[in-house]
Amino acid sequence: MSRGQEAYYPMEPRVGIGDYRPLGRTTWDDIDRKASELLGRECVGVPSVRVGMCWTLEHLGYSRHSDHVLVPKFMGRCILNSLNRYAMPVEGLTSETRAVIAVHQYGLRQRLELIEEECASRGIPYMEDSPYGLESREELGPGSLAKFIGLGKILPVLKGALTISQDRSLLAFIKYKRQGSSLWSWAVLGAMAILRRRRKVGSYSALADTAYEMYVECKGDNMWLRGNVLRALERLDSLGSETRRRLSNIEDRIGDRVLIPDARHVGYVVPYFPEDGASQSREVFRTYGFDPALYHIDVDRNMFCPRYEMGHLIPLNPRIPYRQFEGLVRDLAALAPMRASPIRSAL
Repeated sequence: MSRGQEAYYPMEPRVGIGDYRPLGRTTWDDIDRKASELLGRECVGVPSVRVGMCWTLEHLGYSRHSDHVLVPKFMGRCILNSLNRYAMPVEGLTSETRAVIAVHQYGLRQRLELIEEECASRGIPYMEDSPYGLESREELGPGSLAKFIGLGKILPVLKGALTISQDRSLLAFIKYKRQGSSLWSWAVLGAMAILRRRRKVGSYSALADTAYEMYVECKGDNMWLRGNVLRALERLDSLGSETRRRLSNIEDRIGDRVLIPDARHVGYVVPYFPEDGASQSREVFRTYGFDPALYHIDVDRNMFCPRYEMGHLIPLNPRIPYRQFEGLVRDLAALAPMRASPIRSAL
């Protein structure tokens, strides 16, 4: 990758024609069985994390005119707009707060014992949004109503997620809702295929906003989405092996400057905290064609009292050539270490 090149590697795996199942009919039950086999516990497939959360709010009987749902400060606007159909998202507890959404940011698990304690004292449920990777052993947090595991960031799929819950009535409602169909699902699938081919990382457009917010209208989606998800699940072991290989490289070279995610089975990104000023690390990211932006990362993992530090994100995308990935990590390791690490208190 030549210095100064502006085409950045996308953080999520690209989806190619070989990632679909053009022949045969894939059902949600097929996805449930395969996912449950791979994760070693019962899983229920849904079109996306935001769809699963919206269906849960609908199941709970909430209304945007009278009920609030607490969300973290870093949740994306298109997700907020989707949730807003069923409850009003707020960033601080109110007397109308009826539920909490805890987001495991960049694969870093939130301190769920604090969230469970607060929710129990108020008599409200919480659900987990886990869009950044699969853990080696997927478990519900204490008192968690449901956990939604996003697949679109870690696997070569345009959409798709898994649900874990011990609430049988919620799982039955989700299975009922996903039986629906809508022609909108084809339009959204086409839009997502276009967006997944974008060269720039983090670029937003009217098409992206529209497609993301239309997820909820797609109901149970279509055979191409379901076939895409099942095909990716069948390749999960090889993708997990590549994640572990790249994580090992990062830990060995720059383990003192990163937060290794809890989602180690199949991961998305690794937060990297740069040296003072960050100018050198930005240049390293640019040199190898990676996004040089700095992001807010909650190193205390506590949505009720977050402590944000600015850091880069090292993609674990298995479709990034390994030599480019290895060059990035090697040159980051060559930089002078930080005088004071912002992650020490979080380790």
